[in-house]
Amino acid sequence: MELERTRICRDLHDELGVGLTEIGLLGDLVSRRDSGSDKKYSDEISARARDLVGSLDEIVWAINPTKDTSAALTDYFIRYAQNLLGNANLRCRLETGSAQLDGFFDANVRHQLFLAYKEALNNVILHAHATEVRIRVGLEAGQWLIAVEDNGCGFDKPATQGSPDGMVGMRERLAKLGGRCEIRSAPQQGTSVIFLLPVKTSSQN
Repeated sequence: MELERTRICRDLHDELGVGLTEIGLLGDLVSRRDSGSDKKYSDEISARARDLVGSLDEIVWAINPTKDTSAALTDYFIRYAQNLLGNANLRCRLETGSAQLDGFFDANVRHQLFLAYKEALNNVILHAHATEVRIRVGLEAGQWLIAVEDNGCGFDKPATQGSPDGMVGMRERLAKLGGRCEIRSAPQQGTSVIFLLPVKTSSQN
């Protein structure tokens, strides 16, 4: 199974990843040469190709068996936050726990956890009006903790309904993984989104 997952990762990266990158570059070339009304289409092609490259990178990471460790998860989540928040001109403070742990997160757990984490970061960018975000990753009371905390406007009404990718969706994703999502906020005091997940070792799987 691990050999098959490795082969799929390699094929996705070498075939689809390279091809989408080439499409983006070709779109850029056309856009620079074309100053007419069709320029917007080549710009859209380039932007869409780059979005797909990013999505493909997330998929490859999720199914790559060499990324099933807590160290690999921490590294990917931190790099993703740094890039995303940096592009949004938000300061990013990173805190990682000092405890050493050989945690195991299979492909489904990492994928679902990442989707919830991605939603939390996007909510900060779109709604929080924040200037700084603190990312905490590590152990807390024997559970794996990932926290996204901003200094933005906050809110006083907890989310009770919403889309699958909203606040309710984050709670549902963590519940299905055997963990929980805590959302704490108050007006003008920022918002904290905390994911807590039981940690398994490779011997438990």
